[in-house]
Amino acid sequence: MKAEMIPLLIVLVVGLVGGTLINIAFVLIVMKGGVHKALRRTADGRMPLATRFMLAGASFGVIASLATMYVLLIGEWPFR
Repeated sequence: MKAEMIPLLIVLVVGLVGGTLINIAFVLIVMKGGVHKALRRTADGRMPLATRFMLAGASFGVIASLATMYVLLIGEWPFR
């Protein structure tokens, strides 16, 4: 593996982690019996686990897309 590929692989792993977290959230929603039951706040006002996974997955997705734009637009990147 060439050293130039490491930033792109890191971005790919971050994107895959984000996608995996969102898929876990969808599985949790199905297991709870629907969106309204799964995304309702708990009695003490905390966010449910599915919502936390969705927010984390979406955050990783945004980070991966911005990092992809940065990695592909810098001048010394050899695969541009």
